[in-house]
Amino acid sequence: MIVSEMTAQECRMHLAASRVGRLACVRDGMPYVVPISFVYEDGHIYSFSLIGHKVWAMQGHPQVCFEVDEIRSPRSWWSVIAFGRYEELSEAGPRQNERDHAWSLLQKARPNWWEPGSETPHSEDNVASPPHLFFRINIEKITGRRALV
Repeated sequence: MIVSEMTAQECRMHLAASRVGRLACVRDGMPYVVPISFVYEDGHIYSFSLIGHKVWAMQGHPQVCFEVDEIRSPRSWWSVIAFGRYEELSEAGPRQNERDHAWSLLQKARPNWWEPGSETPHSEDNVASPPHLFFRINIEKITGRRALV
């Protein structure tokens, strides 16, 4: 097996081809990692979420880490890690165009892209829809490795 570094271009190619990754953030000094659906375009990871633990964590500490990978076998795999900054894309104001763009990208990527991001554990008695938001990660650094037999 040979493990090698990937170029930034190869890393971006894998991000563009992936639809689920793991987002790492910090809240109250504790790390938190969660899988999210996303779309990558031009140095940005776009996603959608209910307001909750990960959003509160990113609001308080916007520096995050994001990882995607594919493991074909223990000796054939690749992994990409992106470091960046969280940015909310509001429904109104200066970020509305970016929010609409995020919606469009996610819509093209796959049907029902808002699931499971729009679902949260709750009782049947809770009829009010919880608030949600679109966000993006502005990538500041990207790195990747791959193993080949």
